Amino acid sequence: MRREGRAPILRKSRWLLLRRSENLGADQHFRLRDLLRYNLKTVRAYLLKEAFQQLWEYNSPAWAGKFLDEWCHQTIDPASNP
Repeated sequence: MRREGRAPILRKSRWLLLRRSENLGADQHFRLRDLLRYNLKTVRAYLLKEAFQQLWEYNSPAWAGKFLDEWCHQTIDPASNP
C-alpha cells in the first residue's frame, strides 16, 4: 500500500482486530469500519473469527456440527464469503 502512495491501513490495528466487536469503543468502531472496507486477507480472517462466535449460541450438537462444517468450508475455500 505504501508503494501505491496510500497510508498503511493495518498499522496499529492489531488489538482492534483481536478484540471482539462488542468490546470496542466508539472511536475503535469507526476505525474498524474503515478497515473492513479493504479486501485484505487480514480482514477476511477477522470476519471468520467474528462468525465463529456464533458456534457458542447453539444448543443442539447437531446444529453446532453443521455450523462448524460450513465454517471450516469457508476457511478452506477463499472463494466463499464468511
